[in-house]
Order: sequence, then C-alpha cells, then structure tokens
Amino acid sequence: MLVQGLVPDYDYLLIDEFQDINPCQYRLLKALYANSKWMIVGDVQQCIYEWRGANPNIMSTEFDQDFQQDGISGGSVSNYSLSQSFRFGHQVGLMASNVIDRNSADNLVIGTDRETEFSFSQSEKTGHALLMELKRWLGRGEQLDDVAVLVRLYSDMVPIQLALMHKNVPYHLHGDSPLLENRQIKMLLAYLAVMADGFNHSDRFHNKQDIDYLLTVPSLTLAPEDKRRFFQQCQMSPHLIPQLIEELSDHQEGWKGKKLLQRSDWLRSLVLYRNDPAAGLKHTIEKLGVYRYFESTSSKDIQAKEKIATCEAFIAYVRGVGGTADDILDQLLSLAKPSSENDHKYGVHLMTIHKSKGLEFGKVIMTGLQEGRFPYYEKEADKAQIEAERRLFYVGITRAKKCLTFLHQPTKAENKLLLEGKLSSKRAPSAELSRFVFESFPFVAQRIIKNEGEGALGEEQEILMEHPQKTLRYLESVAFKTRSKLKVNVKEVRKLQVGDRVRHEKFGSGVVLNQDNQGSKMIIIDFDQEGVKTFNPKHTRLLKEATS
Repeated sequence: MLVQGLVPDYDYLLIDEFQDINPCQYRLLKALYANSKWMIVGDVQQCIYEWRGANPNIMSTEFDQDFQQDGISGGSVSNYSLSQSFRFGHQVGLMASNVIDRNSADNLVIGTDRETEFSFSQSEKTGHALLMELKRWLGRGEQLDDVAVLVRLYSDMVPIQLALMHKNVPYHLHGDSPLLENRQIKMLLAYLAVMADGFNHSDRFHNKQDIDYLLTVPSLTLAPEDKRRFFQQCQMSPHLIPQLIEELSDHQEGWKGKKLLQRSDWLRSLVLYRNDPAAGLKHTIEKLGVYRYFESTSSKDIQAKEKIATCEAFIAYVRGVGGTADDILDQLLSLAKPSSENDHKYGVHLMTIHKSKGLEFGKVIMTGLQEGRFPYYEKEADKAQIEAERRLFYVGITRAKKCLTFLHQPTKAENKLLLEGKLSSKRAPSAELSRFVFESFPFVAQRIIKNEGEGALGEEQEILMEHPQKTLRYLESVAFKTRSKLKVNVKEVRKLQVGDRVRHEKFGSGVVLNQDNQGSKMIIIDFDQEGVKTFNPKHTRLLKEATS
C-alpha cells in the first residue's frame, strides 16, 4: 500500500497503554503496520478516557478478532497475564479484584506481601476528617507530599481546599485553577463583600472585576456594548450599583424590569446579613434564582450540578467557621496571598481520578463516595456508563501503596452490610454510600488479611460474602505467591429463594417465582414491568433487594 511507504518499515511494534487507544488511532496503526509483529501492553480496566474516544472493546475483543481471524501480523495472538502488582498489598488487591469482577473481568489484581491499610474516616465532617487523617500520617513520620486526595467531581474538592487553607496546610492542585479563582466562589465572595459594606469600601472585594458577578448571575439582558458600558460604570462607582440597576429597570418592560428592581432592593438589604453571612448567601441564591439560572444556562446537567455543589460546599464552610462577613473575607483573602512558607508546591496532592492515572502515593484519600456522584449518572444510568465509572473507582483505589482511606462514614445500616459482605440494593443519589464501596468488600478483605496474620494462632474462620468466586480465585492464586496459604473459608451468603425480591440491571425489580436447585439450576423471575423471564444465574447478575 502507498500509505505504508510513508512510515519506517518496522518489524516489531510495541504499544504501551493500549487500553486508551481510540478507533481512529487503531485504524491508522493497522493501515501503517499491518505487516509488523505487534506487542500491546495495557489493562482494559484502566480505560478511563472515553471522553477522547478510548474504547475498552478494542483491546478486549477487537484486537484478537482482527489479528487472529483476519490474519494480520501472522494471524496468531498470544496472551500473557501480568496480574501481580508490587505497589500495594492484599487489601487493595482483593478490593480491586472484586470491583472489576462486576464488569465481568476475568483477570485478577494480586497484591504483594506488603501491608496496605484500609479505613473509613473518623468524622462526618469532610474537612475535619481530612485533617485528622493527615495528622495521623505525619505522626508516623511520613510526608505530606506522599498523600493524594482523589475525587470524581471537582466540586468535591471545595471543602478539601477550604479545610487545608483554613489550617494553612500546603497543597498542590492538579489540573484546575485555584479555589478563589473559581467562578462560583468569586460570585459568592462578591456577595460577601456587599455584606461587609463593600459598596462604600470597595477594598472589600477580592478583585475589582468581581463586582461583575453581582450583575452576571443571573445575567442582565443588555446588548454587548451597553453591558460593557454599564459594567464600567459599576466598577468605577460601586456605591451607585443599586441606583444604576434601578435606572436600568426603567428601560425594561414587564417582568425584566421587575426582576432588576428586586435585585437592586436585595443588594441594598444584604448589609443586614453582615453578622450571619451564611444565611445571607443562602437567601441571595434563593431570592435571585441563581440555581435555576445555572440549570437553564448549563449545556450539561453535570455542569449545573457541579456549580450548585460548589456553592453549597462554600456556604457550609462559611456557616461552620462562623464570624462576620468581614472575618470570613479577611481570612480567605489572607490565605490566598502567595508566600514562600506556603507555596503549595510540596504539600498534599489534590486531583481527579482521571489525573491520577499512572501515579502512586503512600496514602490515597478518596472523597465524594456517594451514590449519584460516584458513580455519577443522570436519572437512570445504562450498563456501559456504570462500567466506565467502575473502572475509574478501580484506578483510584489502586494508586495507594501504604494506606487507602475513604473519607466517608457509613451509616449503621451500611456498616452492617459491609461487615456481612453484602451488596446494597439502595440507589438514592447523593445520599447513600457508593455501590462501588460495597462491591469492593473492604471489610471482608480486612478479615481475610487479619486471619492470615494470625496464622496458626487462630482457627480457620468462615467468612460469608456475596459473589465470593473472585475472592476464592484470589486465595488460590496467592497460595503460590506467599509463604503460607491464606487460611480462610469463604462461602457465599444465602442463595436466592422463592419470594425474594431481586433487581436486574436491565429489567428492574421483580420476585423469584422458582429456583431450580437441581440440574440446570435456572431461575424464574416475575419482573414488575417486564413480566416473567428465565435466567441462568451463572451468567446473570441478580441483586437481592433488602426488605423493609
């Protein structure tokens, strides 16, 4: 082919991180190097760049089909499984193996003899819980720059940054602008400045341009040139802003003029909240319909939710710190000033899980682990979307070397399920603990490791869990990689019985009509919406629903 003459004629082609390849790249490489011998390296479960076209199916199925069936590069494929990691211990290995099992992944993720601790946070308040974790870490003689806080959504980083700023703990934010440069935070700071009599003392504003945020959310309906002139007037004479908005309303008809008058009156009254700034911010958002404005102007639902969550996190911080609007501003603005002692270069690493791929840290702290935020989904999520989110969770937990902490406190009911090795059937967005935490069976892994550590000192324990097949395979594998086999008897929790309510990812909720315990072992479900269906339970994921 002519196109093949445009590139060097390589005999061998080695491609690393192949799971991140997209269809265009794959087709181009096949066209250019059809006669080369290929070696691809990657982990399908670390395919987390779908937003740029990466597709896990290319590595998991298409490559074998193309190279084995179509005869490319000699027409044969050999697979070599590199399942053992030298980064983390069996705690993370067991958790990771169980999580990816829900994606129907056949491979294991095996840890080493090194110990990787796991824990939930010891406080319900995110900021306080984080500071406690860092204090314990430093107490062990470890360093802050070996700690990473990972999030699924950037808004979950707001309370983290505020807590670190409040205690002057250095941190390094990867892939985002500083907190006080965030648009929603700048808007709220502008309203705090008004409460602190900023119209008469313009130095209360973090930046003179922040005055614009009083006029743009919701946005004024002006032509671009008129808007530019109006904003210049407001910046030059902040004390006249309410009056200027009133004058502007005289030239607007109907509800537009009425809305402008309401904004002018509200801005004048904000100084009354000087001693209760959290209430002032909350009432401002309600009075001006800021959240409705976010929802109507954001191109995606996730964008509106992120803006709202950012505002809520900042208001919670203002409420928690207490003090006047002046106090809050003085504190935040002083912390925002650069200093040689707090240059944020060598402190705690803050990043999304996407940014963490390929990195490792002594201690990994994950926050924002609520259903509906992680996995993130709008209304009902499809199977492919949940599998993509599950791969993100898998990448996050496998960044940890010595310690893995979930900055979340399970409820009493959630803790009971975790201890019993059961999955959660609840799907209440932003309220319940993420399904991925349950799927990782963290407490089951802890009990297994504890039992191994006791060795001959303790009797073999019987540990119950749902879907134990991956754990059993893991234990069989590590028998050849550790000095002594992990002495644990893992059994599955009670099988489904007639009358049990179950949930299927596609067909929803239903009732077990019949369970064949002999022969084919088929199970018959009467679904609430889809009617009666028959399944082979070995190839079907049915989740037992909790009964009230």
